[in-house]
Amino acid sequence: MWTPIILLALVPPAFSWRTGSHGVQWDENCDYSGNDLYSKPSTGEQCGDLCASDSSCTYFPIHYGNGYSVCGYIQEREGDGDGVPYGRLAVSEKGIVSAATGQPVQLRGMSLFWSQWMGQFYNADTVQALKCSWNTNVVRAAMGVEQDGYLSNPERELQKVFSVVDAAIANGMYVIVDWHDHNAINHQSQAPYHEAVIAAIRANDPDNIIVVGTPNWSQYVDEAANDPITNYKNIAYTLHYYAGTHKQDLRNRATAALNKGLPLFVTEYGTVNADGGGAVDTNESNLWWNFLDENQISYVNWALDDKDEGSAALIPGTTSQQVGDDSRLTASGRFVKDKYKSQNNGVHC
Repeated sequence: MWTPIILLALVPPAFSWRTGSHGVQWDENCDYSGNDLYSKPSTGEQCGDLCASDSSCTYFPIHYGNGYSVCGYIQEREGDGDGVPYGRLAVSEKGIVSAATGQPVQLRGMSLFWSQWMGQFYNADTVQALKCSWNTNVVRAAMGVEQDGYLSNPERELQKVFSVVDAAIANGMYVIVDWHDHNAINHQSQAPYHEAVIAAIRANDPDNIIVVGTPNWSQYVDEAANDPITNYKNIAYTLHYYAGTHKQDLRNRATAALNKGLPLFVTEYGTVNADGGGAVDTNESNLWWNFLDENQISYVNWALDDKDEGSAALIPGTTSQQVGDDSRLTASGRFVKDKYKSQNNGVHC
């Protein structure tokens, strides 16, 4: 029926929030890393009011100098306080929305390459650069399944994904955990497949968004719209495109799916041809970006890697410490990064 299952994992800090004045949520023995605006002397009772009076303040820590701290966040600004730009996410008839406000949101970012072949980028250096240099709010961890991937080395590949998830949490970013199976299309005629995988995820996580694959390499979203999943909540559907290959015909399919109320998420797109080669198709890429932004559809570019091919964002030999170095960008990498830097993606460094 559908092809791969992809979990959009947003893992909140393990705090038991208490509610104070001005909707301030707070807890003891906790902290937030980075993004400091300023430091002000205050009593514990006053810090929430200080933060509430400053529109730029979302979270506040209090340090007592002995390793003990209190932290909090402003409920009205961040929904459930997960530390990411839009709080916890949900799926509605509008698509991807803030669970707290119900307003549509867009995630924009980069996909990492197959984990078994580009594991050198599955680390905190990469994630921080994608946030602070690229201005993105989501990263996709594409865990390779076959061809010396998870099926052969499960612990090795899982640890790579855990590194990305932990770094995303630390940086206040969303993360897509992708079961990256090149043969997943073989499952599209097996109706129990997606139901079984969703059930396994829901047994461990009742709320996060799950993005399911769609027929013909996640292109025929209009066909998926004819038979949507109705017995689970927070389910979205993936659309993949490569601008040099997939043009108006695929946008028409996407429009048909949207008109039927199918929530879409572009978990993989390229600026070049579908085989990963060719020059950047700037005209079609811009048409796609305009279409996605007009319909408030999230999108993630393939790929943050240094393979010698057109879809790679980095030139060969680039390290994870150089992900934010513009001199290491390919034509596609520069084009995509410039796009992301021109947007308001809700991140601050």
